[in-house]
Amino acid sequence: MRIILANSFIGGRTGSETWLETMSDNLKKHQVILFDENSSIPHDIDLAIINHNTCLKRLKDLKCKKIFTSHGIIPSLEQPIKGADIYVSVSEEVQEHLKNLGFDSIIIRNGIDCEKFKKIKEPNIILKNVLYSSNYQGKALKVIQKACQELNLNLTVIGKDNRVSNVVDYINNSDLVIGLGRTAYEAMACERNVIIYDYNGGDGYVTKQNMIELRKNNCSGRRYKKDYTIEELKNELLKYNKDTGRELREYILEHNNIQKTLSQYLTI
Repeated sequence: MRIILANSFIGGRTGSETWLETMSDNLKKHQVILFDENSSIPHDIDLAIINHNTCLKRLKDLKCKKIFTSHGIIPSLEQPIKGADIYVSVSEEVQEHLKNLGFDSIIIRNGIDCEKFKKIKEPNIILKNVLYSSNYQGKALKVIQKACQELNLNLTVIGKDNRVSNVVDYINNSDLVIGLGRTAYEAMACERNVIIYDYNGGDGYVTKQNMIELRKNNCSGRRYKKDYTIEELKNELLKYNKDTGRELREYILEHNNIQKTLSQYLTI
């Protein structure tokens, strides 16, 4: 099957680009064509899986099934337009947003490559190493830095001013990861503890039990929007439990494994 994977931009490390890369890497049985805003429109396509309304606008006349995925409620590129056969939301929050705009959609969770993102190195029994991964790093950065300093924790910061390609290695060199969205899911897949906190605010320390609630907003920090003080974040960090990481991987394998995601896209 000839499949287009479309994203307005390709080659960086944003969430939608990482999503596209993960989908492409796991569609080896098919002929995959990557498409961005500067690409020529290909022919004889069997399926188009499309991110961003700018791509849908260009591909809406393709004579194949077109699936538009909305990954968020805020960015202008994520807003749905007419032209797709099926609309997909990555969370309940996005699904409700699309419904309010007049578009019915189904939920397919963010897919994580659980063979790539897995435990390579055991986390410490007692919390020592924290990773903050973010492309934004607003006022949350200073709170995180101060909280880690006061708890004598080693903090590594990647993303905005320190972009890396080997994210899985950074995750495995940490015990706990602070971030949003795919950052959180990838860390869970590596059996790491996670705190959801960044520029949107925070949803706090993640467990297998509260993930059912946190995923409604795609682990974006918008579920509870907590504006942590240093003391409050220290309390979240002190919830660290090595066994929680194992439970979080179990959750990811059940709900966010890329193989499940691909099966859903190929059969809807």
